[in-house]
Amino acid sequence: MKILLVEDEPKVSAFIRRGLEEEGFAVDVAFDGDTGRRLALAQPYDLVILDVILPHFNGYEVLATTPYAPSGPYVGGGISVRLPK
Repeated sequence: MKILLVEDEPKVSAFIRRGLEEEGFAVDVAFDGDTGRRLALAQPYDLVILDVILPHFNGYEVLATTPYAPSGPYVGGGISVRLPK
């Protein structure tokens, strides 16, 4: 499973990434909304984890401008989930 993590706090993103990788997930990390948006548009992800307050674009703006906009399962509070079909 490929995961995109968009989180601007280095310690928080490192903690989340380490835990996910220890469980066998492939994780790409973006530290701002612009980079997160570009990564989300460049390749498919099974799961996107978004912080809401980000530099450049906030998490809601990133979500709205990518293929991961809620049309299926969605969890608020800064996390969006798109499950594989």
